[in-house]
Amino acid sequence: MSTLIEIRTAFVNKSGRTDLVLNTTSYQDNGANFYIQAGQRLLDTMIPNPKSIGRYIKDIAAGDYKLMMSYLRSVESVWIKSSSSPREELEMKPQSWLLEEYGDSITNSSQGIPRYWSPLTSVLSPEQKDLTALTYSTQFTRDYEDIVFGSTRYQKEGITFRPVSDGAYTLTVFAHFFSLLSADADVSWHSETYPELLIMAANLCLEAFYRNSTGVQDWLQAMQLFLKGIDHDMARTEMVAAGNQLRG
Repeated sequence: MSTLIEIRTAFVNKSGRTDLVLNTTSYQDNGANFYIQAGQRLLDTMIPNPKSIGRYIKDIAAGDYKLMMSYLRSVESVWIKSSSSPREELEMKPQSWLLEEYGDSITNSSQGIPRYWSPLTSVLSPEQKDLTALTYSTQFTRDYEDIVFGSTRYQKEGITFRPVSDGAYTLTVFAHFFSLLSADADVSWHSETYPELLIMAANLCLEAFYRNSTGVQDWLQAMQLFLKGIDHDMARTEMVAAGNQLRG
């Protein structure tokens, strides 16, 4: 059991909620994915697993100063590599430091090899949410380069880096990402390694939407048995990496 459709089939059969698929022949989604995806996001945020951290790798060109990523939760580190130099880690700085150090105009900023990065604040306030790339100048004419306009502004998170790139490099972002379970063939670490835990999490979310606090607590208690084991495995790995060993 690993793919979304396999998880959906088991979730529907074990919960008895056959109304959440169109039929029990093809098990085409009719609402089940909502609870499975909610359960997956819950697991992503509850406890780290061996695949919690992934890499977003992207080539950048001269003039680039930011990267936008889907499903991003938090960034661990950012690295840069060129065709002629060793890989180097960028230093994290507050975005205010980047603005102060390199000025607030991307167009006028001097270019170089990126050395610093910061989590990007890319959305406007709710009052200005309807502004677009064509209309923002009705309210401001500077300091707009990092803003993401339009309906996609909440779909991606990103980083900004300085100096503005002076050429072609490859950036590697080590980060925590949400798992993607969208297409029927999609898999995640939980769906392949602990499918039963993912089904439990989906059932917990189902109970939560029906305001069944007892059901939520029952599912959470069952899930803790699995989560405790995952936590122990992660702790053991960290101890070995730190040079310690468990003795039996």
